[in-house]
Amino acid sequence: MKRIQYFFIIYFALNAVCIGQNPAAPYLFGRNPYAAAEAMGGANTALGTNLFSVFYNPAGIQNMNGIEVAGSFANQYYSSDAKYIYGSAGMRWNKYLSTAITYHEASYSIASIYMVGTNRPPLQKFTFTVASAPFKNFNVGLNLNRFEYNELYKTSAYCVDAGLQYKIELNKKSMIFIGSEMKNLNGAVIKYNFPGFYPSPEVNIPTIGSTGIAYQNKKLFKSERLLVGLTLQLEYCYNLKHSNYNTPRFGTELQLWNQLNLRGGVGIDPFPGSDGNKNPAISYGLGWNIIMDNYDYFKGSRNEWQLDVCSLQQRPYEYPTSSYYSNYIVASILFKHRLTYKKDLCLTCP
Repeated sequence: MKRIQYFFIIYFALNAVCIGQNPAAPYLFGRNPYAAAEAMGGANTALGTNLFSVFYNPAGIQNMNGIEVAGSFANQYYSSDAKYIYGSAGMRWNKYLSTAITYHEASYSIASIYMVGTNRPPLQKFTFTVASAPFKNFNVGLNLNRFEYNELYKTSAYCVDAGLQYKIELNKKSMIFIGSEMKNLNGAVIKYNFPGFYPSPEVNIPTIGSTGIAYQNKKLFKSERLLVGLTLQLEYCYNLKHSNYNTPRFGTELQLWNQLNLRGGVGIDPFPGSDGNKNPAISYGLGWNIIMDNYDYFKGSRNEWQLDVCSLQQRPYEYPTSSYYSNYIVASILFKHRLTYKKDLCLTCP
């Protein structure tokens, strides 16, 4: 019970720190790089259990079980001529420490930059993540981000994200996750050093919070030929002092034989359309976990591949008030190498 109290005390403290900031440009952080999360309406703040948690809740990387490498690809990223790259590598050193480094690039052609205006993602984003578990089932994490812009003149900024995650074990098969994250905890701003302008123009990096809850049952149904698992996620994302951009997200996942994942979700578009309403976006996707140890040839292997793909309808952001929606596809890949800590990391084993 005390750990739950600690969770909410820290959570409300983070809100109190951030409430004085003045966020803007809510699309600065971009869409989801993780196809599994995008397929579930974009929700992943509470459930994050792998390296992609860097993007959603840095506390989640403490759930890694060794070394992980991740990457993703997306088409129609805000613009039909956009360039998108996401790559990350991380390691859980022991039960008290995990670290990761991430590179995220999302950029436009010169023509699209002037068409989209200030609501655009950064050209480059470098992130260093550190997470720990000070108590059992209670994780904390921090992201140190460096944003680099390169329009006519290059500029950069640093910001910090903080996340919390708590797991409640109901029984051997099911559990509940509670998670919360705050992006740009320090209220960083982008300063453009344009010649002839004094003072230099500034754009506030948004302070975005998200809170979620997830239920997971790994053995909802089990027979000799079939094993079914169930995951449900619900979260609320909010841009402080900009209530127009607040949005709920919901997603579900069915896991068959611990390998095939069927996902679906609903996320509300944070920006009103041409009719003035926020429209729901339905997403769906598939995932395949390739566990090497399941195959005779790889017996004894501790490697696993996770391949995911998602499809959803999205309004093209060259024309944010357009009623036309284009198909948006995300594909992600995650490699896991499980470690036996007392054998492989004798210097840092728990």
